[in-house]
Amino acid sequence: MPSVIINEIEKAGTSRYNGNMLDVLLGMMDRKQASGWYDPHVEAPIELRHVNWLATANSTKDLPPAIRDRFRMVSRIADPSAEHGPHLVKALLRQVAAERGPGAAMIEPLGRDEIEAITRIWGGGSVRQLQTVLEHWLRQRDRSASRH
Repeated sequence: MPSVIINEIEKAGTSRYNGNMLDVLLGMMDRKQASGWYDPHVEAPIELRHVNWLATANSTKDLPPAIRDRFRMVSRIADPSAEHGPHLVKALLRQVAAERGPGAAMIEPLGRDEIEAITRIWGGGSVRQLQTVLEHWLRQRDRSASRH
């Protein structure tokens, strides 16, 4: 059975200037319309009744009620808290090392005190913000490292 995953559906544009994705999605998810949805790119009707529609959202509060009604909320994942910080910092550090490539071996491991400081600065919430704090920390540490 085909599936469509829409990541961060709440960020879909709401302007109707070039068409509104949420308006189109409503038609695609409607049982009557989905059985013969006319696709302008294929220039033919297509069968969408058997498509599984999945979506992620950081928040559902700004989604139109008609869209919320067509999805079943499966799980709400709480934001990470400061107690998750040390594990997240270590995972993000591995990601930074992978992005830096072969020179990543030059990244000196973070000490426990550094991980605690990064976690304290972050305080919980967005992992993107934690990543920003970590990257800033590493840049500052690189700048202040003694050069031979």
